Amino acid sequence: MPLSRALYRPVVAAGSRRVLSTSARHAQQGRAKRPPFDEVQRSRPDFEALDYVATKTPDPAWKTGTGANGHPSGNGSQRRKEMLRADELGDAENYKLIVGGIIPRPIALVSSHDATGKRNLAPFSYFGAVGHKPPMVMISFNSAKAGQKDSAANILETKRFSVNIISESFVEAANYTSIDAPHDVSEWDLSGLTPSPSRYWPEEGDAPPTVGESAYSLECELHDSMSLLDDDGKETGKIIVGRIRAYILNEGIIQPDGSLSPGDILPIARGGGITYLRSTHGLELPRPRWSREGESETVKSLLAKR
Repeated sequence: MPLSRALYRPVVAAGSRRVLSTSARHAQQGRAKRPPFDEVQRSRPDFEALDYVATKTPDPAWKTGTGANGHPSGNGSQRRKEMLRADELGDAENYKLIVGGIIPRPIALVSSHDATGKRNLAPFSYFGAVGHKPPMVMISFNSAKAGQKDSAANILETKRFSVNIISESFVEAANYTSIDAPHDVSEWDLSGLTPSPSRYWPEEGDAPPTVGESAYSLECELHDSMSLLDDDGKETGKIIVGRIRAYILNEGIIQPDGSLSPGDILPIARGGGITYLRSTHGLELPRPRWSREGESETVKSLLAKR
């Protein structure tokens, strides 16, 4: 059920004269014209294949209670903020603010087929892990584009699909599967990617294939679905929750402790607009434990100031 619109009342000045909100001002701005992509591409440095590197944290000497770490990007708490009311923005403005700010987003390259066996392959970045007990993933289908409609319909019909994580080595091919091709055109053929037969349902012969080029794939079964409705009750999308039935991994990428290294997958993530993000650098931070931290004098002093 939608939240009460009373939560989103526009600001009104004395005398009930409407003040043009920041949201409205942004919505009224025209779209900036972008130069042709080929022209932009030529002006950029060549792609450099990089190994994954784990660096130090921004401030290895950071102390409990000291807040931001002095990164050159600045202390966000000192910056002026602006509020944009979501219900005063159009669909395009909300979309840009979501995909441009919730980053990086992992991408599910979803393989599915309909009841006749016709295959579909399409990428989705409204995607994430749901839990591990049982192992679940979630994909949200929020577009009227043919590929998105086909993928959701296929999963609801056959109950099976595979999720394939995109690596740098086939990002262009994966991006091409987002094309708005007619229903009878196969994204597999256009992208040149390799369909690899199901390992979990091999005896049936018609389960959706995984992408052979992907270092990390999941064979999934439909667990649940939910319709997304706008304020008028019109369906605008579907949320699919899938139960992971099998992990299909490149041999040798599982570490001795059972974990996976980003360097063995080099996953590509989604940013805003047409931006893709790389995963070539990372850092590690141990999770603090109260059994230890709660007894420290620093923590006791901070709590005593409350």
